[in-house]
Amino acid sequence: MNNVSSSFGSYSLLVFSLYIFLFIFPFPAQHIPFGQELTNASYGWLIKSFSDWVAYSLLRLDEVNYEGGYGSGDTTYDYVQLLAKSLLSLVGAMGLLALSKRISWLGNPFALVRVYARYFVGITLIVYGVAKFWGGQFPAASLGSLEQVHGDFSPMGLAWRFFGYSDLYKVFMGVSEIAAGALLLFRRTVVIGALLSVAVTFNIFMVNMSFDVPVKILSGHLLLFSIVILWPYLRQLVVILVCRREGQIKYEPRRFTSKRQKWVYRAAKYYLVFIIPFSLFVGQYLRQGRDGPDNPWDGAYRVTGFEVTGESIEDPVEMLVLEKNSLLVRHVSGSMLYLTTGELGDDGFMLVNGYDQDEELGSLRITQDGGLHHIRWEAGESQLSMTATRKIKSDYFLNKRGFNWINEYPVNR
Repeated sequence: MNNVSSSFGSYSLLVFSLYIFLFIFPFPAQHIPFGQELTNASYGWLIKSFSDWVAYSLLRLDEVNYEGGYGSGDTTYDYVQLLAKSLLSLVGAMGLLALSKRISWLGNPFALVRVYARYFVGITLIVYGVAKFWGGQFPAASLGSLEQVHGDFSPMGLAWRFFGYSDLYKVFMGVSEIAAGALLLFRRTVVIGALLSVAVTFNIFMVNMSFDVPVKILSGHLLLFSIVILWPYLRQLVVILVCRREGQIKYEPRRFTSKRQKWVYRAAKYYLVFIIPFSLFVGQYLRQGRDGPDNPWDGAYRVTGFEVTGESIEDPVEMLVLEKNSLLVRHVSGSMLYLTTGELGDDGFMLVNGYDQDEELGSLRITQDGGLHHIRWEAGESQLSMTATRKIKSDYFLNKRGFNWINEYPVNR
């Protein structure tokens, strides 16, 4: 009976180890030049082929495909892939058992997978942390969002605007994630790194669950892997911190049998610990400002009067929101039109293009007369002359309130 229980436990551990490996792999290929392309051509193709078979043959889904590029990590296809990788783990463990004459060695893959998961969680948290800086993941509220009705926000949009308001809080989140990730990259700091990682990833997971952020699969696995990394040290921590008895945290020794293995380890360690984090910081810094310089005519223009020459307009313009090279047109009916602008010319002149900048839709000229602004939009034979009032970001109470040490009463409006 004990042998059966031991065999089942070892098999379950092997299945879990294979699942962790399949979920993480091909990390860190995406951080290596041409690594992503090479793995997609081989491993990516195999996983996709098996996932398609699971979707169509087992689940009987009519049409499931992942094209990527839409920012969601919780698509139907992502859940299909989880099932596919789980099935591969079950079958793969059976195959390894069939090839093995003994069962005692099955604990070794779990130790190796924990190390693999440690680097994966560490680098991923550094990616998360770096994204908090320089207006990356949570940019400050745009003029368009400042003019948006609160009740029209999605739960994710509400969370993003909440986090994006405070630079101090973004720095706090970024430093916490980078610190947890960096501590996980070294054996001597793995315990404190895992403790911090559990706290950080639990917060990320709860935000994603609470505000319907479509990164639930990844954040849930980051939390799971953080617990897995901490698990071997949990008993020792309880003895020291809870039972208040003397104890010592014993770290897992490195398993090297030759100098060649040591050099390979050092090269991989150097790349993971120094090259990848440095490239992440540099890349995030270089990405700032890519949406173009500030436009001196940026603002939310609320139309107070207009005159049309040429074709009539059934749905008049209620507001124009101009910010850098983007132009949002809101009509009286509530419909939105998203456009872009070309390079700013003299006297407030700029070309108007489609959202993808593939179609020229006329020109726009803005002039100021005291507290009013005059906007002339020419599109073909039609001309629209508008009079509008303008608000810039500093005019909004949200941006004017700022931080106050002393509050005689709560400003909650």
